[in-house]
Amino acid sequence: MLAETLAWIGTVLFTINLWQEKDPPPGVPPTEINDCLRADEAVESRPIKVDLFIATYSEDVELVRLSIRDAMQMTYPGPLDYKVHVLDDGRRPEMKAVCEQEGANYITRQSNIGYKAGNLRNGLEHTDGDFLIICDADTRVFPTLLSHTLGYFRDPDVAWVQTPQWFFDLPEGEDLACWLRRKAGGAGYGVGWLAQKIVGPVTIGRDPFFNDPRMFYDVILRRRNWANAAFCCGAASVHRREAVMQAALRSYVWSVDAEIDRHTRDIRDPVTREALQDAMRPHVAFDTELTPYKFHVSEDIYTSILLHGDAARRWRSVMHPRIESKMLSPQDMLTWMIQRFKYAAGSLDILFHDNIFSRRRFKLSLPQTLMYATTFWSYLACVWNTVFLISPVIYLFTGIPQCRRGLPLSICTFYPFLLSPNWPLCSAPGAFLPGTAGPLTSPFSR
Repeated sequence: MLAETLAWIGTVLFTINLWQEKDPPPGVPPTEINDCLRADEAVESRPIKVDLFIATYSEDVELVRLSIRDAMQMTYPGPLDYKVHVLDDGRRPEMKAVCEQEGANYITRQSNIGYKAGNLRNGLEHTDGDFLIICDADTRVFPTLLSHTLGYFRDPDVAWVQTPQWFFDLPEGEDLACWLRRKAGGAGYGVGWLAQKIVGPVTIGRDPFFNDPRMFYDVILRRRNWANAAFCCGAASVHRREAVMQAALRSYVWSVDAEIDRHTRDIRDPVTREALQDAMRPHVAFDTELTPYKFHVSEDIYTSILLHGDAARRWRSVMHPRIESKMLSPQDMLTWMIQRFKYAAGSLDILFHDNIFSRRRFKLSLPQTLMYATTFWSYLACVWNTVFLISPVIYLFTGIPQCRRGLPLSICTFYPFLLSPNWPLCSAPGAFLPGTAGPLTSPFSR
């Protein structure tokens, strides 16, 4: 019963996530920087500055060359100060040579502290753009990226815009009937045709590692726009520099105060405690690093929580529904497993060590709290799913049932639990999950 209750909570959270689709209007592309600022923050009129970062470490330099070339093809319907920077943590002469050949700026550093987050921080220190585009080594942006996303930043409270990540190398697979015809001739084709008439279309070899991200970006993350809870996923996202730096400063101040409080909280005399805090503050401030991107395996979602939880500014995020780039999917099972492990480990580390729901540091709204809870809750599902998997085995060998309940109780509890996930998905236009009606009508097509 406990496992079923925990699973039911996850179902409720997921249903709330999918409840409505509310895309903000993209707006007209701004023509100068004051179009993206508050009236009281206006500066001398000038073109918008945009820096595109391609973060790399050991990827093939020819792969990065393709990303640079696509980035250089960026178009915009107005004046724009646009630069492409390659952030090379591998410190490779051949990578520097490629940048010189393609006209990109080459930025590196002496150490790899902080990994990708540290690499991005180093890039921020060497550039001055109003907006940043974050790309991985294999991210090949489309020329329309800025034309379709900078309009959102006319709202001065929009901190970042995430665009869908699309893998252009996913195997398309082969129709079951055609596959069986190759294996068993005409008879095989007939069997395959009949099977698909009964169970629906079946494709062999399509996306063997389940890398297709449409369900996540087009259904889950997109339907968080209404709650202002669409978090950053790294590559193919556009960020306002002011928001990133402001979040870093607030995090810096909080870290300094937390460190001082940790050493002085047990001092009972308020005068002594205050005097010690004042004496410690400059030393702790000197030893604490300002980190625009948290040195964390999941720096993207961590930065999202920092900005969403900033009560002083209430930054907004946007999940842009259209594809504006293409990239490569994990090429083998090991790479796929490492990637998924990093996602899970980073999210669980934030959940267990940063108290994001305590409201002491992160002032998330109720809808934002529910959306982030949905994300973190999904990584805990392995606990009760393990119970569901081993319960039939225990019953098979011991005869002990999982739950003792009669038909009336099953009608009132068990069957609603099975049916409830399908109802909101069937009623939501364009949504799709196994067991629901209708295909996914997605803007993922160009």
